[in-house]
Amino acid sequence: MTGVTHYMKKEGFVVTLAPMSTAVYTDEEDATPTQHMRNEFVKWRKHNINGVDCDLLDMADSMLLQWYSGFDAALCQNHKDPLACACDNIELADYPNIYNNTVDPKVPGIFYKYYDADAFGGNMYPQTWPARCQACGKNTIMPNGTRMDLPCYRPGDDWFMPGNVTSHPDLVTSHNDHMKNYTETYMVDGKPGFPYWWPQNMTQVSKCPRSLDCPDWRYHNEKPYSRQMKLLKKLSTVFDLDKLSIGFETLGVDVVVQ
Repeated sequence: MTGVTHYMKKEGFVVTLAPMSTAVYTDEEDATPTQHMRNEFVKWRKHNINGVDCDLLDMADSMLLQWYSGFDAALCQNHKDPLACACDNIELADYPNIYNNTVDPKVPGIFYKYYDADAFGGNMYPQTWPARCQACGKNTIMPNGTRMDLPCYRPGDDWFMPGNVTSHPDLVTSHNDHMKNYTETYMVDGKPGFPYWWPQNMTQVSKCPRSLDCPDWRYHNEKPYSRQMKLLKKLSTVFDLDKLSIGFETLGVDVVVQ
């Protein structure tokens, strides 16, 4: 990329870089033995092109940082900050990390979520759903930076088995039996409850906001937006911030907010 930029600039072109969030997030060199800390645009910016020492970030006319777009779990496993991928953002009252589909247990939940498990997809009706940064399953990062197993569902809700019902008609019978049993045993005020379900063996990965690749949020126990300021200060040592633009993702795919 440095070479391409070098020759484009020689021909008079304007060069704009648009890296993912984890491709440019610090000025620090990767000191981990596994070298899994990404930050490629910074790490590999300097090259000698036909006898000319070139720096990609110096030559580029502008750079657009795409926050939220480049999550990589390896960074969370190797990052020295235990809160880099923790779900420790300051929530808004109407924008929770975990959506509760049963706030009023007398009213059946209407929130559904598309699932993709075991090469099959469809709609699921969970009681709660980690809509944003909080993952669920084995060895999950918690808001305080520690790890633990965090169940994705209420015990008994994982009665749904993903599969091709055309090839395996027994699944239809199984699902019908489990749904009937659920509504007869899960009671609300003495009446049959809504048949929620979560596909067996499915977990949920973490999404933004995480301070590592979503620094433009407010996080607990620190000044508002201080993560953003620290990131930009670090990048200013390797890139002229006058050439920097930042892209903010909108809520186009957030069905809860919609």
